[in-house]
Amino acid sequence: NTPLLAVNRTPTTTTETVSFTTGGISKGSGDYTYEWYINGVKQSATATSLDHRFTSSGTYEVIFRVVDSKIPNHYREVKKTVAVYTPFNFEIMVNYLDNLVDLLKDTNVRFSTSISGGSGDYTYRWKLDGTQVTTANGFNRTFTTTGTHTLSCTVTDTRTGQAAITKTKTIRIHSPLKIPSLSYIPYRDESNTGPNPGGPPSSSKFIGENGHFDTQTKVTFTGGNISGGSGSYHYKWYVGLVDQGVNATTFAKVFPAGTHKVTFYVCDTKVPGSCQEVSKTIKSYGPVTIDDLTYDHTAFNTTARGGSGHYRYDWYVNWHLGSAYRGVHQSSQSKTFIYNYTATASSYQTIYCRVVDLKSGYVTGFKSMKVYFQGQGNNGGGGQGNNGGQGNNGGGQGENPTGGDQ
Repeated sequence: NTPLLAVNRTPTTTTETVSFTTGGISKGSGDYTYEWYINGVKQSATATSLDHRFTSSGTYEVIFRVVDSKIPNHYREVKKTVAVYTPFNFEIMVNYLDNLVDLLKDTNVRFSTSISGGSGDYTYRWKLDGTQVTTANGFNRTFTTTGTHTLSCTVTDTRTGQAAITKTKTIRIHSPLKIPSLSYIPYRDESNTGPNPGGPPSSSKFIGENGHFDTQTKVTFTGGNISGGSGSYHYKWYVGLVDQGVNATTFAKVFPAGTHKVTFYVCDTKVPGSCQEVSKTIKSYGPVTIDDLTYDHTAFNTTARGGSGHYRYDWYVNWHLGSAYRGVHQSSQSKTFIYNYTATASSYQTIYCRVVDLKSGYVTGFKSMKVYFQGQGNNGGGGQGNNGGQGNNGGGQGENPTGGDQ
């Protein structure tokens, strides 16, 4: 008779041992031997049962053969086909990403699974905060409030009989990123005091119009009011379309002459695509120069060049050394200064002028000129003194002044 062959599980997995049993063996001489074949390969087993673990997935043909020991070439066999799969495993996917747990409120979120191995036939059971949501393979949800939620999914392979697997993920819901603020300041000394006690003001610094700077000033930008999202941020700074390679809330740069758009980006490192930006446009100007002073017996004159073209001229008379008398700042702010000498006695007067760029805040050094004025008691006019040179530490003193930049 053709024997019977039973298997305890099919399909099965590569981690399970499959048991094959036989029955219904009769007739013939009654003296039998037994053979087992898997995909045509004879096995070492010689009993009426076989325990076997398949180490690779695939489809296998298992043959059990009964051979009559006394009747030559007389045998009967039975076949079974066994489907073998690798064990399944899965991950919970959030917006199709397996490592995403930080989300924004009021956005649509897709929860699904990514399964490897198994037979392909599965059942699902989803729970959110302990309450069953669906038995589909995924679902969408929009969270309208911030907070933390526990998500779980149980998957069962309905064909292999592998034990069900449950995975859990904690979901954090955040408010969206807010648009940050952007402020900037120059590295400037706002004082107008000179480098030496009692001396005239140096070319220290003057704060110009907002958003305008000179090409010798390093401007520091600061991003602020950063809030929302997961609290983990990445920063980027752009000048025009060029990434400056700075991952910080501050950025400093000396800008060449021209108009520049500076953009500060804040991106949430845990919420993909969650970014905000803010931009400022600034202008940078080259330095300002000032011509030597001239005097036509009526007025002192000079001309500023370069920079933004918007200037203020600062005129001073007799900037003496010593803290008791530091000179007189004149009211004129133009390129021409008319000085009325009203003293009775004749004397030398030293006239100083510097230029402030009202846009960039750039301040030139001083040009000076020492002139001898006849007093009113002598019925005299004025005589022109020496014009300042181009030195760096000038300012004429005494009867034979050298003049110069201050």
